[in-house]
Amino acid sequence: AIPYNFYGQSTEGRQIQISLDGFDISDSGEQLTLYWRAVARPTADYTAVVRLISASGQVEAELEQVPDPELPTTQWQPDYKAADLYLFDLKELPHGAYLLQVGLYDPATGEKMNTDPGYWEGVTLALLTVNESTSVQMIGPDCQRNERQFRCRDAVMGAEFAYPTAWGAIESTLRPGGYEGTLYHYLFNPEPDFHPMAGGLSQDFSEGRGGAYTDFRGFEEGNPQQLCANQEAIYCDLIADNVLIFITDAPIRFLCEPGPAMMAEPLMAVAINLGKTRPIQGFIFLSDLLSREQVQQLHNIAGFDGSIAVNCDAATQNRYNDMMQQIMGEIQAGTSDIQSQQNFQAMLDLANSIAIDP
Repeated sequence: AIPYNFYGQSTEGRQIQISLDGFDISDSGEQLTLYWRAVARPTADYTAVVRLISASGQVEAELEQVPDPELPTTQWQPDYKAADLYLFDLKELPHGAYLLQVGLYDPATGEKMNTDPGYWEGVTLALLTVNESTSVQMIGPDCQRNERQFRCRDAVMGAEFAYPTAWGAIESTLRPGGYEGTLYHYLFNPEPDFHPMAGGLSQDFSEGRGGAYTDFRGFEEGNPQQLCANQEAIYCDLIADNVLIFITDAPIRFLCEPGPAMMAEPLMAVAINLGKTRPIQGFIFLSDLLSREQVQQLHNIAGFDGSIAVNCDAATQNRYNDMMQQIMGEIQAGTSDIQSQQNFQAMLDLANSIAIDP
């Protein structure tokens, strides 16, 4: 979210040197103004790069220029400001969706400024849909809140959806992969005891990092329920042609081995297949399913103290599995406790609210 911070190397290590405080873009997408500010004195004379990236990840248009022709960035004092104008000719571009991405680099060395220290470079500002009447959509969902839900439309996804107010407002990030492709991620501001996650990827996304729950590229074409098999889901239901809900398994072995804390309980997921013509091919929402009391019941059986279980023998595994089956049966029958039933219904409501653009 604005402002975007760009990190450079100094004698004191990596530090924020330049901030992108805002931007203006014309309705046609052909004129872009970037508003830069020096946070610390930059250690190199940086050049700005503005790119239009197609849904397939190809750079279809690129402009480079120094942020201020009158003053190299090494001469910027803290709080110095510059406005940087770019003009695009979109007439020759094939019709389709394009990501508008901005970065900074040192032409003397080729080193690119990171927008998160040591992790990734560049920021995505908007989505341009180029056709007879080109349109510009900002990154992130446009949401309206009522007492029960946020009702949202997201131009990047090309979809509408509604989610519980308890999850809080969304901040979104759309960024290029470390090697290729694009990642889209929602960060919620939830009430206590809620831990929602959401995100998706382009089909060609790749990055030198471990996997994440939100690493989702869409369904295998013609076989959406293969996703449930791959996830070893304990519940799976195809709500619509491109909307699938499932519940992840949390076998006792996840408690008996060191690992992420959220793998120690089932999660409910709503997976959306957006199609290969969109910038993001798949998007998935995940949230807690069980109440704190139900989770504690399961953890007590395993002797789980928050780090690793101590009761992992065969008899304990059977007791744990029986309790898990009982809880899941009660949830599906509508006889479970209030919190888990509300969690289950909230995800069903989200799944049924999804409307994907033709």
